[in-house]
Amino acid sequence: MGSLSSRSSVPRPTPQVVYVPQTTNTTTSAAESAASAVSVGEMASQVRTQNLLGRERSRFGTVLTGFRGLLSTLEDHSPRKTLLGE
Repeated sequence: MGSLSSRSSVPRPTPQVVYVPQTTNTTTSAAESAASAVSVGEMASQVRTQNLLGRERSRFGTVLTGFRGLLSTLEDHSPRKTLLGE
């Protein structure tokens, strides 16, 4: 059956372009690769150390030291309310 008006045409989507970096073929000796692995390990260790030192000064690195914080004893036998209305 026919219709009074034609369908609207949908524009075609533009193709997505993905850029991939070229791979380079470099030859390295075993000693150079071991030295680079050590330097990467040392760098990771330094980054972890800096993160730990930075955490101390942040808000999340602080420790509760109030009455209900770290300094309160676990054997505190102060009377507490056990029922509503006491």
